Amino acid sequence: MSRAVFFLFLFPLHAMGEEPWFSEKILSSMKNQLSQTFSEARIVLEKLPPCDGEKNGIFSATLMGTDARGVAKFVLQSEHEKALQCSVPFEAWAPVKVALKRVTPGENLSESLFETRQMDLSRGPIYDYRGILLPKKTPLKMLQAIQTIVEGQFLLSSSVQYIPDIRKGDPVTIQYIGHGISVRFSGLAQESGYRKHSVRVLSKQTKREFVGFVMPDGTVEVRL
Repeated sequence: MSRAVFFLFLFPLHAMGEEPWFSEKILSSMKNQLSQTFSEARIVLEKLPPCDGEKNGIFSATLMGTDARGVAKFVLQSEHEKALQCSVPFEAWAPVKVALKRVTPGENLSESLFETRQMDLSRGPIYDYRGILLPKKTPLKMLQAIQTIVEGQFLLSSSVQYIPDIRKGDPVTIQYIGHGISVRFSGLAQESGYRKHSVRVLSKQTKREFVGFVMPDGTVEVRL
């Protein structure tokens, strides 16, 4: 049985003397793959008019990578068993929140602290932040800064956290359940925590530390 041989050409298709022809299916596939790398962005492929892909037999396109110059590398598979590497210029436009003033750690966020700009994530310094930009649907009023955000800085997921339901040092009510008894007593939160998550608390009376779950009403339930 003969073995098929695949050839990889490491230059743009237009260097072969003929502009590549792409079907709507191939163009859609390219955009979908780029959308996975640039989430929430509107992908624009440059200089690639939709054409009949059957003209040169291209039936699949696989994204190999992108760079900070707005160029994507695709490997195109043709019906002639040749793998062709194609350099595709593109843009990835997305709304990005930019700080209007300095925000300090622990400060609650609000829409007035930021402005939204439409930016091309495919090139320039913002390219390196494409995976950690704060998603546009995240409500700012539920967040606080965990590090300094300077004026003009992009708002990153790594710079914020949800405002805790219980803060370290807050007085809390501890519901102790175990050994057939259920008692309530006062305590202090030893760390910040969120509803339906565990948190360390300290009994005011006995100075004993417990780990419990923050209930919807703010009570910390400890079960043994």
